[in-house]
Amino acid sequence: MIPVRAYKRDAQNMTPMAHTEGIDASEKMVTVAVKTNSAPHVTYSQWDARAVGDIPDWRKRFDKAVRFFVLHWIPEETQALRSISACLKPGGQALFIIRFENRDDSFFLPRATSFLKSHEKWGAFVEDYKSSLHFWDLSVPETQKVFKARGWAEAKCEVWRHEQVLSEIQLKLFLDTCLGETPLIPAAALEDYLQDLWQWALDRYGDKTQPGHVLITLEFMVVHAWK
Repeated sequence: MIPVRAYKRDAQNMTPMAHTEGIDASEKMVTVAVKTNSAPHVTYSQWDARAVGDIPDWRKRFDKAVRFFVLHWIPEETQALRSISACLKPGGQALFIIRFENRDDSFFLPRATSFLKSHEKWGAFVEDYKSSLHFWDLSVPETQKVFKARGWAEAKCEVWRHEQVLSEIQLKLFLDTCLGETPLIPAAALEDYLQDLWQWALDRYGDKTQPGHVLITLEFMVVHAWK
């Protein structure tokens, strides 16, 4: 069972004998995946990760599960951990990459939200927006305890720090896709909106070694868990 966002680009490269279930809470994401990444051994379903363990046909069905860059969008993410565990066979394994809280409070998306809310033009469109984004703020030992309390036999965890360099077009595509405020902006103003965000990001996160690029530092909790 694999989240569509993390999986859909690689669906046709999976081993033909293996059946893979791609799930996502978004009907739009599932529709795009079905249209662009169909394969005989792949099925896509719209489900909430917090409830997949309640599906009788999915309980103890899967050998492996992956959740990349998804849990930080899910309220009550520990409920999702228990539900995913219920879908794995005894001895089944899972790999999670979870957005970890930057201790220096510098994560890009919340800073972008603050910029937009205070902007003289865009603030009027996004002033009532509340993001569902949240961060995993538990230490490695605390994370291991949480996994064990949610049905996992063991969990190996580490904090991974990554520096991402993005060009103007890459950052704009990222913001168009991942920033929750973007759908609130009128289509006719979208280009100006993204340009203002780009200029803000370039001023704040500009990469001194690569002019015209931004350097964003990210931290993740990487967890290899098994039942």
